Amino acid sequence: MSAVYILNCGNIRLFCFWNCAFIATHTMSN
Repeated sequence: MSAVYILNCGNIRLFCFWNCAFIATHTMSN
C-alpha cells in the first residue's frame, strides 16, 4: 500500500501533502 501512496504523491501534490504526511507519520510511529 505504501508504494501506491508514494506513486500518487508524485502524481498529485495535493494528495502528496496528505498521503506523504500520513505515511511519514505512520512510518515514524511504526
